[in-house]
Amino acid sequence: MDSTFEVLIKAIMANDDLKKREKFIRHNSKKIVPLVQWLCKTIFSLETNDDHSNLERKKSRNEKDESTTTNSSNDLVGFSLDCVLIISSAAASTTDNEKQISEQISQAVMNEKDFLHYLNNHIINEQTIDFDRHLGILVNFTRHILFVESLVENVLNPFPLDKFINGFQTKFQSNHCQKSLMTAYLNNLCQCEKIRNRLIDGRYLHSFMAIYDHYQQSTDLDHIQLRLSIIELIRNCCLDYHCHERLISKEDPDLLVRLVMPLAGGEELSDDEMESLPLDLQYLPDDKKREPNPDIRRLLIETIHQFCSTKYGREIIRFTNIYYHLREYHRWEKQEDNIESLMRLIDVIIKKEEEINVDNLRELEIPQDLLEKFERLDHDDDGKE
Repeated sequence: MDSTFEVLIKAIMANDDLKKREKFIRHNSKKIVPLVQWLCKTIFSLETNDDHSNLERKKSRNEKDESTTTNSSNDLVGFSLDCVLIISSAAASTTDNEKQISEQISQAVMNEKDFLHYLNNHIINEQTIDFDRHLGILVNFTRHILFVESLVENVLNPFPLDKFINGFQTKFQSNHCQKSLMTAYLNNLCQCEKIRNRLIDGRYLHSFMAIYDHYQQSTDLDHIQLRLSIIELIRNCCLDYHCHERLISKEDPDLLVRLVMPLAGGEELSDDEMESLPLDLQYLPDDKKREPNPDIRRLLIETIHQFCSTKYGREIIRFTNIYYHLREYHRWEKQEDNIESLMRLIDVIIKKEEEINVDNLRELEIPQDLLEKFERLDHDDDGKE
């Protein structure tokens, strides 16, 4: 090992203060880039045992020596993965002013395609139990769209996407993973249109909502984070308005119904109102509980609101009459931010299309004079603080 690398690794691993550790990494970024490349190569080499002479030497060792060597190798791989994980965390937490540092570190790992293949295969291998470090590295680096695009193109595309997503889904169902971390990884990958399309066309979002339903009333912090990650994943897919016709329809509003369900209570509606709703939203139990976490409720509102960006989505929302449940939810909600978000949603729903007069709100162009006026108002508000 290069003596410079040894000094850097000791400095990184010896510091228990997360902020100081990340500051050290960013401050020494020019040295960190070759270090992280070396670590990636070392991990891949140790895990795959590419060196033929090492294999030959292992054959000649007795069982005791081989066991000792294997344990030593595993320890070194684990230590190296911890170091890459820490570096990836520092790269992910850089500010806008430090963007170049983050990009340099990310690019260094992007170039280590063998290492990325190793990470990907590790997290979807059914036999693998200890893979949170591998997953954490991928979550940190895939916050950057360029890294996602490179990963999809060079690692996931040669590896059939359906096989990857099915393997991912199988692993997700196991008890040997941090489900919220896996959802965060998939959420990051959804920055890529190819991944979004496979999730949508394969109806995987419905499967994730079923998992959300299973943990809805849990107050366990991990389960709260899991629910939050699932709704973020679905919201980010819904941000792509080109997909709305594939996500919901009058014949199949299931995803929309699943998003409304956590906001619905057991309040009594009139018979006409009740019968106008999709079947699953009718005659809910009197003791039906709403999503207990206010942040997740806000995300649910925002996700439903995404469908309002297109005339198609607004018509489906009106067709399903979910307004009746949103109206009762409004009477129940106490969080001001959530009430404001809900009122913006309801305001669009109750308006007639001729009042909106725009097919796609995302493509609405704001006149330049109004943009300048808003900027002046923002500037005036900042000056008053």
